[in-house]
Amino acid sequence: MNLSLKLFDPNSLSIYVLIGAGSVVILSIVVFLIVLSLRSRINPLRRAKRQFERARYERALASIAIALKKSPENREALLLRADAETALQRYKDAASDYYRLINLKKPGDGIDTLDIKQKLLLPLYRAESLLELHTLCREILKTERTSPEALYYLGLLYIGQMYYDEARKKLDAVVRNRPNMGEAHFTLGVVHCQIGRFEEALQAFARAIDLDNRALYQVCCAATHFFKGDYRRSLEILKTVPQHEEAFEKTGQFQFALKLKAFCNCRLGRHDHALPLLQVMYNLRQQKVHHGVKLYNRDGRVKPNSSEFTGYYRLKEVAAEEGKVQRPVKHTHRILDLEGLSRVTEPAIDLGFAMVQAGSLDTASNLLTRIREEHPEVIGLGRIVDLIEEEQERLHSAQCDDPSRWRSKSTERVVRGKGSGYRLWEYLDEWERHAVRPFQLLIISDLTARRMLSPHVLFGHDRTHR
Repeated sequence: MNLSLKLFDPNSLSIYVLIGAGSVVILSIVVFLIVLSLRSRINPLRRAKRQFERARYERALASIAIALKKSPENREALLLRADAETALQRYKDAASDYYRLINLKKPGDGIDTLDIKQKLLLPLYRAESLLELHTLCREILKTERTSPEALYYLGLLYIGQMYYDEARKKLDAVVRNRPNMGEAHFTLGVVHCQIGRFEEALQAFARAIDLDNRALYQVCCAATHFFKGDYRRSLEILKTVPQHEEAFEKTGQFQFALKLKAFCNCRLGRHDHALPLLQVMYNLRQQKVHHGVKLYNRDGRVKPNSSEFTGYYRLKEVAAEEGKVQRPVKHTHRILDLEGLSRVTEPAIDLGFAMVQAGSLDTASNLLTRIREEHPEVIGLGRIVDLIEEEQERLHSAQCDDPSRWRSKSTERVVRGKGSGYRLWEYLDEWERHAVRPFQLLIISDLTARRMLSPHVLFGHDRTHR
């Protein structure tokens, strides 16, 4: 007891020794924690992981570059870089890094080669390395016969080559093995639409919407009701879809929703409701076009390397060359003998025909006359203008002429002058029936690549893998 009192005696040196020793210990602990924290922060790979988790992919790549400079074959850094490049849609770079990881594989190094191969599927598809993608899908399926990832991308390849029945089989297998994969249910619905199985498509879309209520899924569901002829139900669904472009992943999806709503109204006879929507479509396309760029030659053929052309019809022609699918109709237009429509002139036709249906013949004639002058590559547009003008003449003369006479003489001049032709109502009917078609779901869903290989290359030699 006396000893303890002496230790804490203010006049004794012992208390100062204890305080000093304690301070040194505390300071050492603080310094150790600071060093540990700095070391963690200075480590570029750890910093890159934190940036990646926060979706700061560019910053993550900068830190990964430092780590790889110190250790070029750091597998963890390479995998993180490939994942970041995929997130940034740098698909060719990502594919290169995934391939490098596969080549660096050593027994017992902890790298899951199958997982890396499955990650590689998306970059190959988006980079349109289709032959490599096909080879990789088959390679994965040899290791894991029910791999949902490999089956899904193999299904996408079949869709691109228009083997819709084969695509359906692959996607059916995907949703059986991974029932919560909303994207697979949606893609299966799009395939069902291509082969006219609309009830099955609606079931697939409903499941996809339950899993992930995306605006695109709802619009495609509404479109399927349109294909069935249930225009009111289609409009009901479209009313629940956000009415602003930011709710969609791509501008084309938003514009398709506007067009679908307009044509539902057209089919229901509500032309006054359709006209403003088609006017918006026309204005949007006019704003985005570069003046002076012509997508078609005067004979209606697509110019090479036309970035605005969807590539769908070109794909059909390539597939048909090998005789693997039914050869499409020779022309690529959708309104009788009207050829050479582009992303600019097509909405002008939509707007002009809607004006005719609404009874605004003068406005329609003026619009289409101007389009004919600005876009001489569109063949047959002059004939439609003539028909509209004849309709105007017919209406003006109707009060002083026998109705049976002017009905029978409608479009007579055009038919006699050309040797063959169609009446205006035939154009309008064709326009309403074929303005929205199932293949457009492939385009807005980005399920059809712009550059596709011949199906003979992918599927022509060995069909046993189906």
